[in-house]
Amino acid sequence: DWTLVIAPEFGGLLAERCRWAASVGRLLGPGVELVELASDKERTAEHLAVAGLRVAWGALFEVNASLPQDFPHPAVLQPRDCRRNCWEKA
Repeated sequence: DWTLVIAPEFGGLLAERCRWAASVGRLLGPGVELVELASDKERTAEHLAVAGLRVAWGALFEVNASLPQDFPHPAVLQPRDCRRNCWEKA
């Protein structure tokens, strides 16, 4: 038998549940290591760039920081790491 894990990708919930499933049986889907990598946008971009793939330009900002006046637009603002809830006030 296989286990298909469906869980939110924040707060480490998806990776944690994948670990649970893998510890007692066979996980249908990516392994825990890939889930953890994909949960961090910066690490994912670095990983893909090292593999020779083109990735979108990105910049890291502190939570609740304002974008610089000269920041190029259009832009997408999103949490880097979905293992925690980045939208909460720090």
